[in-house]
This record gives sequence, C-alpha cells and structure tokens, in this order.
Amino acid sequence: MPILVDQVQLQLGKVPLKVLLIFSTIVFCKGNELLILGQLDVSEEMKAVENLNFHHIADRKKLSDLVVSIDKEVAHIVSIIVKSGKIPIVVGGGHNNSYGNIKGAALAKGKPINAINFDAHSDFRILEGRHSGNGFSYAYEDGFLNKYFIFGLHENYTSKKVLSNIKKIHSRVRYNTYDEIAIRKHKTFDKELSTAFEFIKKTLMVLR
Repeated sequence: MPILVDQVQLQLGKVPLKVLLIFSTIVFCKGNELLILGQLDVSEEMKAVENLNFHHIADRKKLSDLVVSIDKEVAHIVSIIVKSGKIPIVVGGGHNNSYGNIKGAALAKGKPINAINFDAHSDFRILEGRHSGNGFSYAYEDGFLNKYFIFGLHENYTSKKVLSNIKKIHSRVRYNTYDEIAIRKHKTFDKELSTAFEFIKKTLMVLR
C-alpha cells in the first residue's frame, strides 16, 4: 500500500494534495490502496528564512543548516514508511527533499538505492552546503545513492563542470538530454526510458 506524505512547503499551501485527491479511482489508482499520512510542517523554517539573503555567505550557511534540519525529518519519516513495507509517495516540497527521500529509503533497506530524476537540472552540483541543486550529489557522496539516471537534462542549464564530474563516474551516473530527444531527435523517448530503467532496475529505486 502506498502512503502519501504531503511535504508541501508553506508558500504552496495544500494545492498538490488537493489535486491528487480529485483523481477518480481507476485500475491504476485505487483509493482503497492509499493511506494519507499527513504533512511535514516547515512553517517555522520558512519564517526563519524570510529575511535571509542567499548571496551573503553567513546567510547562506544558515539556509543550508535549515535544509539539513529538514533533511533529517524527511529521512526519518521515509525510513519508517519503507521499513513498514509501504511505498511512500511524496507530494510537494522542493528539489532539496530528494536527499531525505533517498537517505530514508537507503537506511530502511540497509544499502544504497538507485534513482531516476526526470528533471531539466542535474541536482548534482558541487558540495557547497545543502540546497536544492545538490540533493543527489550529497546522497551519492554520503553513500545513500548507488546508481543515478538524469532524464531530460537541459543542456543550457548544466555547467561543463557538472557534466565533467558525471562523466568521471559514468558507471554509476548517466543522463540523457531534452535537446537530443525532443529537439535534435537523435534519440527516442521510449528507447531512452527503457535505457534508464535498465540502468537502475536491479535494486530499490526512487522515481522523481
């Protein structure tokens, strides 16, 4: 049974959860197989960042520390759900929450997990303090992420440094780009979907 964890940030309200709840029960989505666990309240953290400036080093450290604090909460909740034999479906939140999701699942299983990230960004930026752009790179560095596939990366949004780092660990981190699939049409969506799944399918995985 999947368990829904509404991890919505304060400014988003409960919109993602409301949208999910209006879905009709169909063969692929049965209401009696879903259990809504609740939401992670980050209202205090949101208040704490209201007057912080990411461009100031001291404030950036405070922001990073708050993300780390949320990481711990997310990882704890996800770990409990996975240990109970359920499948967590996390709705809402920022890209930074990928770290807690991966860590929680890995701790519950006692081993690193695999992941596919359907995103224009790699979320594999340098380890400069936790933020929304490095959830997967921190999970990889900390030993919670085994194999990682980035699906639909936008070439113009990704630095040469990030691509260079990924190429160095090609056996565990791979990607395709939106440009080569949708614009230049050098690759097909269906074939790339199969390639991504084959790359990560041999152990527990996270789809984001």
